[in-house]
Amino acid sequence: MQERLKEELLSKEIRHSIILCGPRGSGKHEVCQSVADKLKADLIDITDNLNDDYINNIYTETNLVVYLVDIDKCTVNKQNTLLKIFEEPPELAYFILICENISSVIETLLSRGIVYVLDRFDFDYLSALITNNEKELTLQVCDTPGQVEKANHTD
Repeated sequence: MQERLKEELLSKEIRHSIILCGPRGSGKHEVCQSVADKLKADLIDITDNLNDDYINNIYTETNLVVYLVDIDKCTVNKQNTLLKIFEEPPELAYFILICENISSVIETLLSRGIVYVLDRFDFDYLSALITNNEKELTLQVCDTPGQVEKANHTD
């Protein structure tokens, strides 16, 4: 699913307002990085800095940037801070909201972005990535390719 989504996102013009929803380990951050890479832009997580002043400064940014917001960590007031810029983003700004539960995103943000739903990486996909001698244990504790990669290099 993640590969198809990345291909779809990267094969056409990328929207300025994207919402990625999926459980922990579904590859949301990986997709965000792929979008930033395609745009040749920096990826900046602004979840902890979300306020009116920060948002207003985005309008003056002179570099191409993909802004990541973990919406599960945002109050309704913080989400409301995003409404105007999410609807009418500056030319050099792209926004990707990530969440585990779509119901945590306020309806007005949902209506302003395109929503993609990701599934958890499947067992066979992760199993094929394991190069260490502890396949069963690795599959019990690893949910993402990045975690498997770390486990492969742990002695």
